[in-house]
Amino acid sequence: MTNNEYQNARSLLEPQRKALLISLAYCLPAIPLSAMGILFFVHLPKFHAESLSISLSAISLTLLISRFWDAITDPLIGYTSDRILNPYYRRPLWLLVGSCIGGGVFFWLCSESLMSLFGTSFVEYLFLLLFFFSLYTIALIPYESWALEVFSEERDRTRLVMLREGATLLG
Repeated sequence: MTNNEYQNARSLLEPQRKALLISLAYCLPAIPLSAMGILFFVHLPKFHAESLSISLSAISLTLLISRFWDAITDPLIGYTSDRILNPYYRRPLWLLVGSCIGGGVFFWLCSESLMSLFGTSFVEYLFLLLFFFSLYTIALIPYESWALEVFSEERDRTRLVMLREGATLLG
């Protein structure tokens, strides 16, 4: 293979390599976001009931209320993030703010010592859950919508969503 042929072959592969790197970078946040969701719904209720003596009925009621809260906040966050015109603030900033602050609240919910300071009464527990799920929504809704804006081709978008869902399964 001559140097000219090598350069031509490399220039043909460069867009594919760039698309793969963009796809992998896009998919990375799905892993910790899904890990937080799984840990929250599978392990935290048992931890809160056993370690903090929060009743299972209080935990169940706060989870039910938080699902109704999500029915309000999900479309609200989606509508708000859709109205932002600047591409840097439209999706990535929401993901960054929601996941960073949400990660802090999640850490609080996982810490027995922090929860004993604030979070063991029904009202405090409900507040923490609503705050966590609001931040989770702030991160997740714009992040999932962002897939439609990363690539212009439908085939590339489909591949991106497939990779994101695969990363979600890893989390």
